[in-house]
Amino acid sequence: LGDVYKRQAYRQGRYDEAEQEMIQALGMDPEQADWHDELGLVYLAQRKYLEALESFLAARTLAPENPLHAVHAAQAYAGLGRLEEAIVALQEAIERAPDRAPWHDELAALYIQAGRYREARLELERALELAPGDPTVRIHLAAALREEGRLQEAQEILTGLVQDQPGRAET
Repeated sequence: LGDVYKRQAYRQGRYDEAEQEMIQALGMDPEQADWHDELGLVYLAQRKYLEALESFLAARTLAPENPLHAVHAAQAYAGLGRLEEAIVALQEAIERAPDRAPWHDELAALYIQAGRYREARLELERALELAPGDPTVRIHLAAALREEGRLQEAQEILTGLVQDQPGRAET
């Protein structure tokens, strides 16, 4: 019942309540990596990036085989403006689970923020291999190509996207 309640408080945006419940639960069993991760998500939702990072790093220490903890740590690093550390954490997650298109897309976004457009494009091309119909990845790829100065290719991707989803272009 406690876990359900904590998740319900989190889903309903009652973050202070969810935070207190998670801290209390971890006080009873501090070795639960997933609980540290859930507490980190509560902190992340509140933009408490340093606290989130501490929770995610604790989860990674307890369960280093779980790549999701590294993904969440990357999000906290990014929130702190520590892009290179965010990139490294996300690369580690992708090494463990290379077939997650959203993670490649997220890594590409970090590369774009860091001005590393070629690397962003390569990650987005990999994401498109994994999820060929994903319009978000296609938009991000066009942006990366634009930043590389490859305007014609960016335009072709966007034109193809509009042709594939004509009704969405009007919204």
